[in-house]
Amino acid sequence: MGGKEFAYSKKHHHSRCDYVCGGFTGLHKSGRWSTWLPGHFPMPEKDEDFYPALLDTVGPYLKRPQTEPAIFNVIMPGDKVGLTCGNSQLICHPDKEVRKRRYQMLVKSGVIIQHSDGSLEAVAPEEAKKRIAEMDTATRALYEKI
Repeated sequence: MGGKEFAYSKKHHHSRCDYVCGGFTGLHKSGRWSTWLPGHFPMPEKDEDFYPALLDTVGPYLKRPQTEPAIFNVIMPGDKVGLTCGNSQLICHPDKEVRKRRYQMLVKSGVIIQHSDGSLEAVAPEEAKKRIAEMDTATRALYEKI
């Protein structure tokens, strides 16, 4: 890239990126941080479990208030998707120290929750857990597996 050679760990299946960047989930398994979306569904461990997980989260995703900006989503005709990630592009840098600093900014930025008007807010992990627990069951099911 840009005339420089990068070495990274083995890349996983693209479904991981689709599941997160597509707006379906983004909470790290530690519960301490998330990408820029309110979905807190579990991340499958095995590549073959992504399609069933996607099917389980499409319904709740479609019922959430839409975020802006949004673009038309080819896998859900007639609907828009708010792309919610891009963290890999923001973190990637040829200098390892810069990458580490950017990664630390992400993992210390909190957990995203969504308000009823569709706006998103980063809050402390404990606060996110509390606010989701306070939701009625139908609303809570839009954001996490119940």
